[in-house]
Order: sequence, then structure tokens, then C-alpha cells
Amino acid sequence: MPPQPTILADVADEKPAILDAASGDVVTYGDLRATASDLAGRGFGLAVLRAENTAAAIAAYASVIESGIPILIIDRDVEPDALERYLETYRPDLVINAGVPDGFAALEPSPFPGLVAATSDHRTPTHPDLALLLSTSGSTGSPKLVRLSRTAVRSNATAIVESLGIRESDLTITSLPFSYTYGLSVINSHLVAGALVLATEASVVTSEFWELVESREVVSFAGVPSTYTMLRRMRWTPERYPSLRYVTQAGGRLSDPDRQHFIDLFEAGGRQFFVMYGQTEATARMTVAQPEDLRRILSTAGRALTGGSIEIVDPDESGSGSVVYSGPNVMLGYAESAEDLARGDDMQGRLVTGDLGYLDRDLLVLTGRTKRLVKVFGKRVSLDDVDAWLAERLEAQAIAVQGEDVIVIFVVGAEEDLAPIRRDLASYLGVHPTGVVFSSIDQVPLMSSGKVDLQLLGQWARENRR
Repeated sequence: MPPQPTILADVADEKPAILDAASGDVVTYGDLRATASDLAGRGFGLAVLRAENTAAAIAAYASVIESGIPILIIDRDVEPDALERYLETYRPDLVINAGVPDGFAALEPSPFPGLVAATSDHRTPTHPDLALLLSTSGSTGSPKLVRLSRTAVRSNATAIVESLGIRESDLTITSLPFSYTYGLSVINSHLVAGALVLATEASVVTSEFWELVESREVVSFAGVPSTYTMLRRMRWTPERYPSLRYVTQAGGRLSDPDRQHFIDLFEAGGRQFFVMYGQTEATARMTVAQPEDLRRILSTAGRALTGGSIEIVDPDESGSGSVVYSGPNVMLGYAESAEDLARGDDMQGRLVTGDLGYLDRDLLVLTGRTKRLVKVFGKRVSLDDVDAWLAERLEAQAIAVQGEDVIVIFVVGAEEDLAPIRRDLASYLGVHPTGVVFSSIDQVPLMSSGKVDLQLLGQWARENRR
């Protein structure tokens, strides 16, 4: 029998859990529980799933994790060599939606309708608490993984349900890939609530996506900063979608002007705009900023989710220091080999986030990342601070990265004369103007999660792409 429920609500078997927008297929909570029960008795070891925003793939995920089998989720666009690295490194026993790799045999009939499943005889030992393995943010294709327990997955989903007020009658839509922790947490939180997930691979910037929101009466969607930047440029408004009750933003910092725009836009229609902050290492989300929190401090990341807490370690004279999160949703630790899958809890519920910030009473304000602190001509500069400064002065999107002892700022379009901005920025930072370089690009490179590909921009900067 499967273990205690991880992500499935105790609702009637016939209640729809996942709806496929393309085919119209419906997967019920009873379907998911039945597949989980079948899998639990088969003795499978680690499972690997190639994620797609389809009902079949989401159902496979939900069934496997509910069965008690640990599951590694990989991106739908994973390159063959990256898939091979995962298989060689972690020796899974069950592969879903990724063909039949060498050393595996097709599992027939497949327990996952519409998806190919393949098995091996690896039976890699895993810790009994291990539930989920995800790539760290920005490292798709890297064998380094985050190990998450059942307690972490369920507690985080339950806390999100409470913070956002997710109802059993709600319908959300897959606006992000679920190989990305933020996209996965949207699915987890709605299944924990007994709600319905509308699966689509349509992009948020397409008419197909918004036709689904309108026709299916979608209640909420999630977006990263680039999502809302694009929507604002499209002059999008929620007025056409009366069912839309709230939206969430996470996956990086949205500029204050964009925050203010969407706060006002949603408040005018009696809806809600939530800002959230999280990391894969904390299952997904650690804080939520309610609309009233954003009215108080526009730049806040919010307050810790139920069960969690935030502390600031080694603050400087301004009160800003290292952000440390504690809670039941903190990972067990990292994995870099199959042997690591049997490890227990290395973290003991405490995560040094790598972010800098301060607390204004119970509201967290992030001021940057330790890895986004660079030196130019010997002077320490926060690239997050540069991004925020530019957002207030440029119409075009601009992102700062480190070059060879210079700050390289990539600007989309760069049609205006940037010389005055360059001088003002150099003065603001207290560096010589030669320490600031502007470069025009046609569009910002994004990862599959929708987050800015800072690694690629850094590579361009080092290649002196001007």
C-alpha cells in the first residue's frame, strides 16, 4: 500500500484532478490513487520523469510520488547527453516519458496511459524519507540535485494553500514547466487542496493561453518576472477574465515599477497580486507578500510561510545580512551520486539562502545575493542594486552582469542615448565611467523556467560582446 498521502487531497474518487486542455482528457483523484496503489506493490526503485505540461505527465508524477517511489523530474527539453548523465549518475529503475534508454526494457502495459515507461534492475538504495529530486535553479542538465522529503513537499504545499486561500473549487493553469520548482509547487498546492489543474503547453504570451483562461474560467496563474514584464508591454489587463481571482509572482525580483503596476491593476478589479520568494532547496516557496504587505513596503518579499521562520545573520550597519530560512520544507541536502540518495537529513531544517536582506518587523526585504556582489576597480558593487537603479530610469529592460573588471549592462533595443545614463550610474556607484559598459541585445535570453539566463549573459560579457 502507498504511504500516507503526500500531495493528494482526501476528496471523492470521481472528483477531477487534472484536465488536459489539448485533448480534453480528465484524470480524477481516484485514478491517481489507483495508479499509486498499483505502483506501491511493484518494488520499483528511483523513477525519472521527463516533464511535459500534459495531463498524462502530471498524472504520472502525482501517482509515482504518492506511491512512495522517489522521483527525479527532468526538463522536457533535456538534451540526450544530459539525460544519459542522469541515468549513469543515479541509476534509476523506472524511466517515464523518455523512451527506452539502453539497458532498459519497455514496461507493457504501461501504468501511465499515453506515456512510454521503461524499467531496469538497478534498484538503487534510497532513504525512506526521500520523495523528490530536482535540479538546482539554473543548472538544468547538471547531475547535482536537491533531495526533498515527503514532509517537505506536503508541508510546503499545505502552507501555500493557506497563504493563498486556494479552494477545492479552484482551477489553475500550468503557466510554467513543472520541472521548475515554482511550476511544480503550483501543481502540488492545488492537488493538496483538492482543486483542479488545467494542463497546457501554451505560452502565457499566446492567444491560445488566454482563450483557455477565459473559456475554462481559470481562477489563478503563476509567473516569473519576465512573464509580467511581457504582459505589461502587451498592455494586458485582467478585465476580460472575470473568473481570475489572483495571480502569483516568484522566480526572481520583479522591479518596483512593475510591482506597483500590477498591484494597482489587480486591486482595481477586486483581485489579488501576491509576490512570493523561494528556492528549490526549500521545496519551492519560503515567503509570501500579501497585497497589504506590498502596500506597506513595495519591495518586500513578504513574511515566512506557516511553519517557517526567517533570521538575518551577521547584519551590517544598515541591518542587512545573510538571510537564513528554517522550516519543515528545507531539503534533506544535495545529491551528486547514487550513493547520496540513501543519505538522511544533512540540513536539519536550516537553509543559508545565499541572499542578503533585512527584516522590517516581520517583512523580509531582499537587498541582493552574495553571488551578485562583484568588484569593479576594487569597489564592491551589487548587481541587483544596479538592476533596480536602471529599472527606474530606462524604458527598456536592462540586466547587469560582471565582465572583465567591468559591469556589462545588456539593454533590449538600446535605442536611446545611453551616455548620460552611463555617467550617472558610474557616479552613483562611485566608479570610473570606463567600469560601466552598455550592450544592445534583441531580447533577453531565458531558461525553460522563464527566468533570465544570467549564465549565458555572463558568457557574452566575458566574450566582450558589445
